[in-house]
Amino acid sequence: PPAAAARSAAAAWRAAAWPAPPRRALRLRRPGSAAAPAPSVPSLVAPLEASSAAALARRAASAVAHTAQRAFRAAPSGSLRCTRYTSSAAPSRVGRDPPSSRHLWTRPCRAAPPPPPPPPLPLAMQAVASKFQLDAFAKACSKRGIFKRNDKTAAAAITLPVMAAYQREPIPTSLFKLSSENTNRAVKNFAMLLKYCEGEPLPPEQAAATMQPMLKAAVKRPELRDEFFLQLVKQSRGRPTPDCGLSRVWQLLQLLCCTAPPSRECTPFISEFLQTASNDHTASALGFPAAVQAAAASAWDGLRKVVKHGARRSTPSQEQIVAHLSNHTLNTICFFLDETFEEVPYGLCTTVADASKQVAAAIGLTDHQTFSIFEARKVGTKELKEGAAAEEHVSLSEGRYVADIMHQIRTLAAKSDAPMSRLVFKKRLFRDADEGITEPVFISLSYVQAQHDYLGGQYPVTREDACQLAALMMLGDMGPVHLELESPEQLPLERYIPRLVIATRPRQEWEHDVVGRMRALEQFTNEDARVQMLRLLRALPYGQSVFFSCRRIEDPIGLLPGKLILGVNRRGVHFFRPVPKEYLHTAELRDIMQFGSSASAVFFKMRVAGQLHIFQFETKQGEEICLALQTHINDVMMKRYAKKKEAATNGAAAGGQADKGAARSAAPGSEEPATQGDGAAAFAPYNKQAAEVSKRLEEERERADRLQAEASA
Repeated sequence: PPAAAARSAAAAWRAAAWPAPPRRALRLRRPGSAAAPAPSVPSLVAPLEASSAAALARRAASAVAHTAQRAFRAAPSGSLRCTRYTSSAAPSRVGRDPPSSRHLWTRPCRAAPPPPPPPPLPLAMQAVASKFQLDAFAKACSKRGIFKRNDKTAAAAITLPVMAAYQREPIPTSLFKLSSENTNRAVKNFAMLLKYCEGEPLPPEQAAATMQPMLKAAVKRPELRDEFFLQLVKQSRGRPTPDCGLSRVWQLLQLLCCTAPPSRECTPFISEFLQTASNDHTASALGFPAAVQAAAASAWDGLRKVVKHGARRSTPSQEQIVAHLSNHTLNTICFFLDETFEEVPYGLCTTVADASKQVAAAIGLTDHQTFSIFEARKVGTKELKEGAAAEEHVSLSEGRYVADIMHQIRTLAAKSDAPMSRLVFKKRLFRDADEGITEPVFISLSYVQAQHDYLGGQYPVTREDACQLAALMMLGDMGPVHLELESPEQLPLERYIPRLVIATRPRQEWEHDVVGRMRALEQFTNEDARVQMLRLLRALPYGQSVFFSCRRIEDPIGLLPGKLILGVNRRGVHFFRPVPKEYLHTAELRDIMQFGSSASAVFFKMRVAGQLHIFQFETKQGEEICLALQTHINDVMMKRYAKKKEAATNGAAAGGQADKGAARSAAPGSEEPATQGDGAAAFAPYNKQAAEVSKRLEEERERADRLQAEASA
């Protein structure tokens, strides 16, 4: 039948096209007969090898055909081309031409899509382009095959925009020209960036521990700061997608901006980059999310403070890093001189000036310009027995960071096992303008500080003044209720009279004098008594002074002791013997011709008994002494200038009225005779004096600025 004939023809065609390997014939061997010789190895292996090769060739041709068919179906019209496929390994088939040449529709061979071009360099970054080591970076990349090119094309393809754009592979060398040791540090730091930014999310404590080495190197090694800044900028520019790695990069950049500033050459570029990222319009154009904009704004605020006040002195702790990343603040306690306190929040770059403003705002103090935060250190037992105060208040620069101060306090307390120091809020300087301030909080703080200084033995006074001050302080603190006491023995004299002063008389005499003065002042209210106490202390030659401990280095006269205390107020510089505190000498402001300071000393060129002498003293607070002295000099000059100007204004007004009267008398019908006079000419000498005073004031300001610049240098 036709079907059977077709099946037999197909079987014959398959047998011819794919011949089966010859099979070995089985022969029966009688017992005891000799065995037939075994066929040789080549005769058995050759047919098998030919059959296996043919099968492999057929399978390869079939796979190529199926691939071509799938490509033809998937490709759009017009995108295919006809290619010739040649297979010499396929065997010929019976009744057909050998499949030596077949036409297959295949997709043309396409190369991988090129990477997106790097973003263009900002204009500010082009100013620091000379600091990049482009040739060395390109050569190192071509040797390691980072960009998957051969040696010739890799070096030419790595341009400055490519070098400053995002990179997933580790860098072979530093971006800037550094020493070999710092280059190794820069390469390790970039590996840390990749591990933290491109890896799995870490717990806050572990993430802080990962970031801490970079911040420590930035604090200790200023030459690496620009490299770290550029590495972070590089990883934030040209990323394929704004993923979570971008937010981590900005976290590191935010921490670095709040820890150490870049160099002067790189500061404009970093500043422009942060402003661009924090701006709503430019950030949205660059594809930055809202979280990145907030981090850029915070980094910009931190960079401004760090550039102004300098880098941190200590590495940020893990606690500070975690609090900063979680948008929280740490808290410390700031005490007042009456043992009350207020909590002060602080961050990585919170300065003493910022903390002072926060304390003033918390207690409702408006005129806080003369207040600041001090470090109160406990005095040893030996100094306390000699009559010194229980605490030594060390002035803190307004540009110091609260985090550094707290780190120093805790470190010293851990090493010496001594009581921990504390922060105290008080007046930094008493000025003439304080008399016109009527703010209750200001008067209360000034009174508490004056009382604290007096009871600490800072103001040597007579017995009469001590009795008067004790009566005023009792009325100011507790009112006239103590006048009704049954016996004077209940008066707390030890709280209002210095212990070295109260030991000079019997207690009964002190009680009798203090009670008599309190009865004479019973009409005073609490506020009146406090104001009167401040006026009494202000009337002393050394009243409301700022005191500094120092040692004598050069004394041409030979009258000063080895250890002494300097007091500076609006009248001049005062010299005291420390224990027991004794007033020695006063140099008025008009007698001080010149003054200056260094890191460990201060000198005065002043007139003593009509002759100029140079005195030099050893102290670490020389800059503060000069600043206080210059402030009082400026206040005196401004006060004199205001008086001269007021007199000249009043004189000019009086002269104008005289001119108007002369004009009226010269008019027709006037009864009085005309008088000649020019008010402006009459008061010309006063205007000249005012101009001279203004000129001298400007010279004093320039000298103060020069001294401050020398002290900071």
